[in-house]
Amino acid sequence: MMGWYGGDAGWAMMTSMVLFWLVVIGVVVWAIVRLTPRRRLDDDPRAILDRRLASGEIDEAEYRSRIAALREGGRSPWQAAQDDE
Repeated sequence: MMGWYGGDAGWAMMTSMVLFWLVVIGVVVWAIVRLTPRRRLDDDPRAILDRRLASGEIDEAEYRSRIAALREGGRSPWQAAQDDE
């Protein structure tokens, strides 16, 4: 005899629905992890500046200024300029 909400088939429907949503959530998490860019561990400030200079994003004067600021270990000229505003 069939019970409330279909009897014996009810647990199978609920289990399949839970499995379906677990798979959907798993696929979404997998896609986000695979599609987002990862930060490389070797991205130290000097390497970033080297790449930016090589690609033409910054000129040699700005490169030298930022390298000097890194060597000083203190506040950089562009951070000080932002604080003055």
